[in-house]
Amino acid sequence: MHLSHVRSVLCVRPDAIGDVMLITPAIRMLKQLHPDWQIDVLAREYTRELFDGNADIRQVRIDPYYTGGVKGLRAYWQYVQLWRSWRYDLVIHFYQELPYVAAAWLAGVPLRLGDRSKIFMAWMNNVPARQTWRNLTKHEVEHNLDLLKALGYQHGYAPMVLKAKSDLRERMRTRLGQLGWQPGQKLVGIHLSSGGGNKAWHTAGYAQVITQLLAAHHKVVLTGQDQDREAEQSLLAQFGSSVSSLVSQTSLPELIALISLYDCYVGVDTGPFHLASALGISIAAIFPTKNVKPLHWGPWFTKYLLVRDQTSCPLACVPRHCPLDTCLKDQSPDSVVQAIETLLAAGGQLRQPGFDFYLLARSSRVLFVVPDDATAKYVQPLLLKLRHEQFPYSIFNLASQPRTLKAVIEILVRDDINIIHNLCESGGWFWILASYVSALRLPIPPLYVDFKMDATVSPASLGETYWQRFQELTFI
Repeated sequence: MHLSHVRSVLCVRPDAIGDVMLITPAIRMLKQLHPDWQIDVLAREYTRELFDGNADIRQVRIDPYYTGGVKGLRAYWQYVQLWRSWRYDLVIHFYQELPYVAAAWLAGVPLRLGDRSKIFMAWMNNVPARQTWRNLTKHEVEHNLDLLKALGYQHGYAPMVLKAKSDLRERMRTRLGQLGWQPGQKLVGIHLSSGGGNKAWHTAGYAQVITQLLAAHHKVVLTGQDQDREAEQSLLAQFGSSVSSLVSQTSLPELIALISLYDCYVGVDTGPFHLASALGISIAAIFPTKNVKPLHWGPWFTKYLLVRDQTSCPLACVPRHCPLDTCLKDQSPDSVVQAIETLLAAGGQLRQPGFDFYLLARSSRVLFVVPDDATAKYVQPLLLKLRHEQFPYSIFNLASQPRTLKAVIEILVRDDINIIHNLCESGGWFWILASYVSALRLPIPPLYVDFKMDATVSPASLGETYWQRFQELTFI
């Protein structure tokens, strides 16, 4: 089938709130590119209401597989038959996992678009696209847009698409008024939860933030899930009715309406974080863990400031299984308050496509490889400037450190190195090998560069060169 014959499209994204929101810019661009196409989304009941009022979508199909409703081969074959009955012309795998890729293939969907870097299942897709996951500078939205290049998309961006219902906004406004929100008072929402790939910030930190927000006469409201009850009760015990809690007290549409009333949202990367971004709410974005990158998962097309103080955690970063809270305690409550107050005063950053030194510096760490003490001394002026700009780095001095693959991999993983900058005349093959081997333990292996530089170069100029080298990556 040729693209000219496509009429109906299924976009697959059956997982969490944030992941679903982050495909809405791609769907908007797809609809602009092919306005006659009827676009449906395969999602969970849990996220269905995110698409209420979204004119780009015809309907949401509820996926029984993700939530465990398809067990055994017979049930899976029935699931394939369900796909076949839908009779789509094109499926776009924004969530490229084997059960869905296989279902589209077995159901005989004529056109099946997916990321060809997943080689073990890419053969089941006949419209290949390339998502360059090693490119640290790309936001998840941009990775989703990369899939559309096979359909004629070339450039252009869109914000996320989300509607807050006006009647629910008024209902939440009334409810907040009953909880003490005064006209003209700044409303700051703190979401206590985190997604599965990150760690929630600690309760003691939020307590210090709330103390300062109340002193500034702002209204603070808490949201979260059942798992946040202990943190909620601790904060309510400390602040009483001065803080309002709606933890586990809102439906998804009510939560959307509530967030739309905020002057500032505070929290780590999770579903409601991206709801706030989609609604254009300013975000004090706390990114405590080393491997969850603001460049990839940060706010999109809304004002924000990052709280990402350097952590002294000695472990490889696996947030879901990490026994330490070092990175959480390393994030300063004063930094959070400063970010909130700056945003309330209409300051902050705005994430848009293109080179962004602020984000690059807070999402990456460079390992400078030097051959001797003299070179280490030569680059000191640059290192001082990087430190001033809060651009983290490490030094590997061949004159004093053993260059074994095992030792180097430990450094790359422990420090979460994202760029290896080799300032030696030779030995590049070793560092390239180390970069690729580190992929066994790092979600994104480091970029290797070996260009020479003057120690008087500005951090911004150096960062722009790194950014450009990331754009030149072609292998997954």
